Amino acid sequence: LDFATSGTLEFISQFQFPVALIAIFWGLHYVLYKIPDLSEKIANVRLRYWFGFLLGIILLILLFYNGEPQEFYYFQF
Repeated sequence: LDFATSGTLEFISQFQFPVALIAIFWGLHYVLYKIPDLSEKIANVRLRYWFGFLLGIILLILLFYNGEPQEFYYFQF
């Protein structure tokens, strides 16, 4: 096995958003495993905290969005 990180770091920098989503979902899975009654706690959260959470998600999307369209690979077929 080769443990060189140059390819890994290049992959992460090229695919920031999918790697971030995988990390977030892994973290959520771990938290839900450790706290079994979390769904009840989330259902009782105040509305202002939901707005803060949604604002944070929107800000993260805007930070990770690079604005460059991806080239469609199959346009020549």
